[in-house]
Amino acid sequence: MAIYSPFLSPYTNTVSGLVFGGRSQSCHYPPEGIRSYGGPRVQLYGGIDYYRRANQEIAVIVQIEHIDAVNRVDEILSVDGLTHSS
Repeated sequence: MAIYSPFLSPYTNTVSGLVFGGRSQSCHYPPEGIRSYGGPRVQLYGGIDYYRRANQEIAVIVQIEHIDAVNRVDEILSVDGLTHSS
């Protein structure tokens, strides 16, 4: 599986920063997220189903870099749309 757009969210300490800051939704195209489409040129490059495929292939990764984040790691990793292994 190709990853078209990896997105790294550094220094993620809380769910509110990830969700309410829009970080998790801004990585995916509608209806899963709020990322803009950017015009028809992408479909010429990636094909008619680019947006559907891209939502499945975008990697959204958070960095757990602080003890506060370590203490909340289960809560942070429960946010929909993140790419991680269980």
